[in-house]
Amino acid sequence: MIKEENEYKLTLNFSGTLQLSAKIQRYFSPKTFTKLYNALPLEGPFINNKGIVQIFVNFSAGFDKLVQFAKEGSFLYDPRNNSFFLFLESRNCHPIVQLGTVVEEDLQLLKRIPSSGFVKIQK
Repeated sequence: MIKEENEYKLTLNFSGTLQLSAKIQRYFSPKTFTKLYNALPLEGPFINNKGIVQIFVNFSAGFDKLVQFAKEGSFLYDPRNNSFFLFLESRNCHPIVQLGTVVEEDLQLLKRIPSSGFVKIQK
């Protein structure tokens, strides 16, 4: 039996102009964690609106541990509309599944995410 990892690193490539690294952790969302990693790569359109980047991809998972507060750089998933969210600033949010965070070294790049385009999420 292969031991499953508790943390995976992802790359988010925004419109080929900006690349961020993020890590997802089993602790935040045990049910969604492996399903997401096995579904990669994923790509789709995104929109950057009012400090939140919403990413629309073909991915579906159920509800997991829900949070109602997101820190700057949080990477989350909303099963109600099959979207990922990247928070550019800390704030309260509707109940949503936390997956992980942007790595600390890339937090300063959050403000440079374009207003819209396509994003590719990959291993």
